[in-house]
Amino acid sequence: MNILIILNDAPYANEKSYNGIRTGLQLLNQIKDIEVNIYLFSDAVGCATKNQNPSTTKYNAGELISELIKKGAKIKLCKSCLDTRGNGVIIDGVEISNMTEYADWILKSNKIITF
Repeated sequence: MNILIILNDAPYANEKSYNGIRTGLQLLNQIKDIEVNIYLFSDAVGCATKNQNPSTTKYNAGELISELIKKGAKIKLCKSCLDTRGNGVIIDGVEISNMTEYADWILKSNKIITF
């Protein structure tokens, strides 16, 4: 089974991206032989920024993204979204991507979840 999770919101503006990340982790923990792909658009590219130090939340989106990667998830982010926001330092294992690769992920996914 192949799941695509699409995140659009900043990591700490609300809990949408956090819930998307947690969903990916839960799927990897609960289901054998699952492929979890997460695509970061818009302000969600901030989830993949290195050296995050959130002071007002009980979670660190960057650490959770790293955990997803260690568990086998693939994380890609929109290059133009990243360029627009000027955040060039991303977590190791996160790939800078484009709309062609995004469309390929859509086409091969069994389920798509958007946050």
